[in-house]
Amino acid sequence: MRRSSGGGTGQMTLAVGDAPVDGAQSVVVKFTGIELTGNSGNPVTITLPQPKSIDLMNQSGTASAVLFNQPIPAGTYGQIRLMVVADGNPSNSYIMLSDGTMHGLQVPSGSETGLKLVTGLPYRAAV
Repeated sequence: MRRSSGGGTGQMTLAVGDAPVDGAQSVVVKFTGIELTGNSGNPVTITLPQPKSIDLMNQSGTASAVLFNQPIPAGTYGQIRLMVVADGNPSNSYIMLSDGTMHGLQVPSGSETGLKLVTGLPYRAAV
């Protein structure tokens, strides 16, 4: 997550990555949006123009894939939720094991309430 300020907004870049997973060739997650919950209680919802499928195995170590890079309203954000399509259907999010078998990933309510990524780590967009 990076930020810079200007006016009543701050530029925010959010990227994802993961540690290597033993026995897996790929771990693909389909992202549809991000919700930033500010301490004021007013969430900022960022809907991706098209779902973005990212293989987290390609984003391990120091590598990461950018989910979004755009201005957000100034404020303090203490929670980030990732909106994902992980309903058990391998055509959405999946893990492919080293032997080539594929299994759909499931995150209960992943597309509705999201996957809570960070809590208690405030992000301040300066004015």
